[in-house]
Amino acid sequence: LLSFKKILYKILKVTAWVLGSIIFLLLLVLILIQVPAVQNFAKEKVVSYLQSKIKTKVEIGKLSIDFPKQIVLEKVYFEDQKKDTLLAGNKIRVDISLFKLLSNTVEVNYIELDGIRANIYRLNQDTAFNFDYIVKAFAGEAEKEPVAEDSSAVMQFKIGKVELKKITATYKDDITGNDVYFYLGKFETKIGTFDPGKSEYEIPTISIA
Repeated sequence: LLSFKKILYKILKVTAWVLGSIIFLLLLVLILIQVPAVQNFAKEKVVSYLQSKIKTKVEIGKLSIDFPKQIVLEKVYFEDQKKDTLLAGNKIRVDISLFKLLSNTVEVNYIELDGIRANIYRLNQDTAFNFDYIVKAFAGEAEKEPVAEDSSAVMQFKIGKVELKKITATYKDDITGNDVYFYLGKFETKIGTFDPGKSEYEIPTISIA
């Protein structure tokens, strides 16, 4: 009986040590992710990855992470393959519940786009728009075999407040003859229902300028 108690004590001691180490590491990550130097390192890694993936210039002035929810990008710039501005802006702020992703739920509590400028075009006889290369870069290889649908793995979406400020967009398509300039001073809404699977959407109120 004494030997059993010693073994049980050692097991509990080791278990407590492992759990304590995991908690300590999580707390350390939570603290370090708030440090500007760590966030700057993460920003450089993100920029390096995007540039190597899409093969065009990408700039992010500042990346702020308030783990585990809020991500803020400031002074963002994406260049297209003709070295024209594809997208640029002052701020992109997203408040997303990362842990909900583990339960197949995309819960975005807040989205803010501030001072964003987009330049979309398809000129002359071009068959693709100037952003198509990005879509292809992240598309990957198509699955060779069909995958059976699993209703239990359907992704659920929850979107809260959306706020757009000073949004400018130009759209020119020579093939269809569209030439559009669009400016949005301010747009605010809070989405009640967002279910792409059932094509159900509910937007109770919209404030627009």
